[in-house]
Amino acid sequence: MRVIKALLALPLVVLLVQPAVAAKITPSHVYQVVDDVVAELVLLAGVNFSDVKIPSVPAIKGKKPRHVIQKGLEILRQVQTLKMINGLKVSDVVPAPVREITPADVKNSVTQVLLQIRELKPIFGVTQKPAPAQLKKAKAQAMSIIGLLRSGF
Repeated sequence: MRVIKALLALPLVVLLVQPAVAAKITPSHVYQVVDDVVAELVLLAGVNFSDVKIPSVPAIKGKKPRHVIQKGLEILRQVQTLKMINGLKVSDVVPAPVREITPADVKNSVTQVLLQIRELKPIFGVTQKPAPAQLKKAKAQAMSIIGLLRSGF
């Protein structure tokens, strides 16, 4: 009987813990993933003998988490086009949710971009792995969109 009660209480515990985990993700965590995305794109551009200058982007004020997700979706669409051209399986690009966007939503979206970019590496013969980005404290959400704009994608 105790086991059944414990199993019935498990979904409630998961629901209570999930918001606490999401609350711990900050714009600094999002920026860390954005840095990883830029590093992966620099590797791909280098193999293509492209000029790998990362453009400077002026400070942007007033950007919201939704703007970062939208830029990430733009990059994701371009990655899907590259996958299609090179005969890889193409994934659907899921639009941003219609609700209040949290840093956890943004981080999940940018992480999807990172994973999709990493799928391109084998077809271009890229075997290197960039050093993982370090967590930088006190980053604002606008810094994440600046990072995605720096990708040049």
